[in-house]
Amino acid sequence: MKEKTMHGKLLSGEITYKQYMDFIFQRKGYNDYNHYQKLYRLNTGYKHYQYTHENSKRVLKYQHTLKGFLVLKKHKAKRYKELGYDVINEDKVMEKGFVGHHINKRYVLFIPLEIHNSIRHNVFTGKNMEVINEQAIGWYTNNYLSCHVINNPTK
Repeated sequence: MKEKTMHGKLLSGEITYKQYMDFIFQRKGYNDYNHYQKLYRLNTGYKHYQYTHENSKRVLKYQHTLKGFLVLKKHKAKRYKELGYDVINEDKVMEKGFVGHHINKRYVLFIPLEIHNSIRHNVFTGKNMEVINEQAIGWYTNNYLSCHVINNPTK
């Protein structure tokens, strides 16, 4: 009868994964532990790849929902720009042609892209913020509030 290889013993449960790796480490004649670590990472790398691949699919699916989109935007605004992301008109968030405009460092108003790109502005320096905010709030009161508040007085 043929004797089992170390790989066969590992698969049958006769030896542990650590014992198997020690055997390979000795057989290869590695003198330094870094080689052993590299070998271990090569053998376990697929599990990590499989987890990240499945997790990334789940995360992408979540980010295409309204809640996931807002969570990601809030995270980026807080982490990278030190800005808040409290949205005033949430129903315009996922519509095409609308972009988020910080009327100050905390609140965001979604306005049409044409209005947002019409005036160069900067929320940190305050450059042209009065002008762009006047147009954004004017659009909000004329187009948005007149449709939602006047037609639905109970809300």
